[in-house]
Amino acid sequence: MEKEESNLAYEENPFLLDEEPSPDSPSWISIIIIAIMLLSLLPAGFWVQNQIDFLLDSDGDGVPNSEDKFPYDATESTDWDGDGFGDNIDPDDDNDGYSDNIDLDPLYDLSVVFNFNWVNLSTEISGRPTFFFQLYQEDKELKQFDEEGSPFEAQWQVPYDLSIDFEVNVPDIQSEHSFNIRLYQAKWSTPQLLDLDGSNDTYGITFSYNLINETWSGDDDDGFVDGALDNLTDEPDAQMSYSVSTSYFGYVKTYTWSYGGKEYVMSYNFDPTIYASYVAQDHRINHEDDYIEFATPEDETMILISEQLHRIAQENALSVNEEAQYLLSFVQSLKYAEDNVTAGLGEYPRFPVETLVDELGDCEDTSILLITIAEILGIDSVLILIPEAFPDAGHAAVGLALDGISGTYYELDGAEYFYAETTAVGWQIGEIPDMDSSSAILYPVS
Repeated sequence: MEKEESNLAYEENPFLLDEEPSPDSPSWISIIIIAIMLLSLLPAGFWVQNQIDFLLDSDGDGVPNSEDKFPYDATESTDWDGDGFGDNIDPDDDNDGYSDNIDLDPLYDLSVVFNFNWVNLSTEISGRPTFFFQLYQEDKELKQFDEEGSPFEAQWQVPYDLSIDFEVNVPDIQSEHSFNIRLYQAKWSTPQLLDLDGSNDTYGITFSYNLINETWSGDDDDGFVDGALDNLTDEPDAQMSYSVSTSYFGYVKTYTWSYGGKEYVMSYNFDPTIYASYVAQDHRINHEDDYIEFATPEDETMILISEQLHRIAQENALSVNEEAQYLLSFVQSLKYAEDNVTAGLGEYPRFPVETLVDELGDCEDTSILLITIAEILGIDSVLILIPEAFPDAGHAAVGLALDGISGTYYELDGAEYFYAETTAVGWQIGEIPDMDSSSAILYPVS
């Protein structure tokens, strides 16, 4: 077994001097000024500028430059939708195309989220038990739901699990929105429309949904429909279970990843105010051990997401080690992107909620995400920072304390933490890329 141990070397700080400076020495103020000027010319200069911005308030509006979207305009400091117009003069703060004075929610673009749970082909008819269904808004077809172009393969009179989430961006200037659901048995010639409406002789269901109070009325008002309830025996009846809710457009995220030859799907409806609160926090890194502070195992959103991932693992009877690899595969499925491209900064470590909403991150972002999930689910983990991994760059990864795993691991306080690479699909726990890992430093969650 390949074994690598982390080594942390401490060097004497040359700025901590015991003796007093001589009278001929330049003043410390002069040295500091010269140092700042020199550092501003180096790649690390952005860090110095960040420190200066943190202290300065150029427009005197009480908001420091580091937090002020308009540091030289005393009348503006925030830009909610990021369109370049300050919130005080922006007529459309959520940038959804509707003025704030007529928008039901001026700050967020509202959407309707459908959760389709299951379908039961309750009446056996000629042909195979295959089906698809369509969702309409008014007379416009929004989407046909099937199995990547083929019908769903079900059994007669046995509920077929769908677990499908679908988001519809609706006009925010009206509270009522009309939808229609149509279910078909798939046939080679003409698809057979199946009866979902138990109230009359129509087959599809039509209802009006209210964005504000999140209720719906019409052919259905509770999310369960059964065509047999109309007692018309000559109709091909079916059942469907679904739910409808109001959300903020763009914050319902669906993740798809593969593990062990099987595809997994999970959706989560994020609260944009929680996301915004993380974005607004200080993301500066003053020392390497600041990175681990971005792990949030106490966060309620991350606890719910981790529990959802765990339930899926349990439903598939995964062992502890299999679940760890399954979690690693989930994190690896997120897009890799460097901070200077996605955030416009040289270094912008993301909190786990940010990484999941943005659906991307670099090595430290995805590592912190995996550590957070692992810690919530009881898997002891550490952040592995390798400052000299490559000739011109460092690297970050995760160490997982697991039994019965082979491969590269690091030791800390008597525990063995197996290397986990989060930045690309396919890496197994214990496998490590070709790099110089001798400078690795391990940071446990505080």
